[in-house]
Amino acid sequence: MKITKKILTATAALMFASSFIFAQESEQPSPVSEAYVEAASETAQAASEGADTYEEATASTGADTYEEAAAPISTDTAKKSNTKNKNTVKNPFEGMFTPKQDKYIFYGEIPLSTGTIGYGIKHRTAQVFVDPQSKKVGIQTYYQSSFFDFMFDEKDVALIAEGFEKYLEDFANHKLIKNKSMKTRKIYTSKGKCRVEWGTVKFMMNNFGDAKFHVGYEFKNKAPYFCIIVKDAKNIATDIGSNHADKSVEVQLYFTKAEARKLLDMIGRERVKQELAQEALTNDEY
Repeated sequence: MKITKKILTATAALMFASSFIFAQESEQPSPVSEAYVEAASETAQAASEGADTYEEATASTGADTYEEAAAPISTDTAKKSNTKNKNTVKNPFEGMFTPKQDKYIFYGEIPLSTGTIGYGIKHRTAQVFVDPQSKKVGIQTYYQSSFFDFMFDEKDVALIAEGFEKYLEDFANHKLIKNKSMKTRKIYTSKGKCRVEWGTVKFMMNNFGDAKFHVGYEFKNKAPYFCIIVKDAKNIATDIGSNHADKSVEVQLYFTKAEARKLLDMIGRERVKQELAQEALTNDEY
């Protein structure tokens, strides 16, 4: 019994000494923690500096200047690499029907942004296509729970191109007007026309009509965007039953200068002719 008490006493003393040493060590700063905090601080500073690309730049001369809007960073890039993008997730019903969009030739993608509730914008990827029957070129994008096709003939593509050239000139000469979005949205033209098709899923875009569109610009996050505003269209579909929308909603499409250049490159006359010729060649091979 005496031996047992000695052992217990020695063990207790050893535990007390270990606790004292651990407490002293815990008071010393961890080099790993300091490195982590320093890296986090640098990351936060870099993020803060990146946000400045959206701020207005005031020239020392007092001239009214502004910086080009940077393309919004998609939240998908912040997700894990094994997370599937919504645009690539296969619809289980896809392939069960033959949509009329199957007759279109899809040949590329473009970045753009759409308006959101509260006057914000959301970055998206749109599909570019051409209808070989009507020769109209179109862009397909998602907006407020529905897919939309906007189809333009050669004359209306020219209106968009002319509007963009005027936008570049006004941008370079610091003539863009702030806080007048209802005016600037249609400052370059309000006479455009396009065909609109829409539906909640791609293979059931049975609603369609003809809409007017405006070309102009609008400031978002203190930076200007070239914009195409497609007005609502009366639904003229006759074979979709009585339970359908009477008209589409207005859709706002926003582009940085780089995005607008890519849009016009993809929907321009030469590119459309190239895609139609390639399709004709493919059909001849069969």
